[in-house]
Amino acid sequence: EVTLVYGAGTVEPPEGVETVRVESSLEMFREVLERLKSDRYHLLLAAAAMADYSIENPSPVKIPTSEVKELNVKLKASPKLVDEVKKVSPETFLVAFKAEYGVSLEELKRRALEKLEACEADLVVANDVSKPGIGFGSPYTEVLIVDGKGEAIHISKALKSEVASKILDVVEERLRRG
Repeated sequence: EVTLVYGAGTVEPPEGVETVRVESSLEMFREVLERLKSDRYHLLLAAAAMADYSIENPSPVKIPTSEVKELNVKLKASPKLVDEVKKVSPETFLVAFKAEYGVSLEELKRRALEKLEACEADLVVANDVSKPGIGFGSPYTEVLIVDGKGEAIHISKALKSEVASKILDVVEERLRRG
């Protein structure tokens, strides 16, 4: 059984998957945590990072440009969903994702380990989105899968669907090991 909590994506969810549509990062945050609190989930793949920042005081109404010619917006750090998962569902196997920009493979691994420890994830899938031809807007990606022992599996540039399959193979193997 799979539940997909899905934001503003344009890809049609697969058939047979319970899909919960949300419009904001805060809605996604609340929906996932409520589900983890109310039901047992063996695995959480936190594949999409929610917005790093959100507007501190959003306007409840449209602001007319004819009246307001300049607008200053104050941003605040958004809460991190992965930081809350183990607090509400310690038995759930957590796979967190970490996107970085312009880092070496060694630095990517170091940052993935920091993320893993900070949110008590079981695995972190990290990638450098600055590399040409991979990441956002491309059908290709390249990732590093890091576990709590500091072991890392490098998956070279491949189609995202192939990388996703390899990630799931690693997850399945880890879940079997216990």
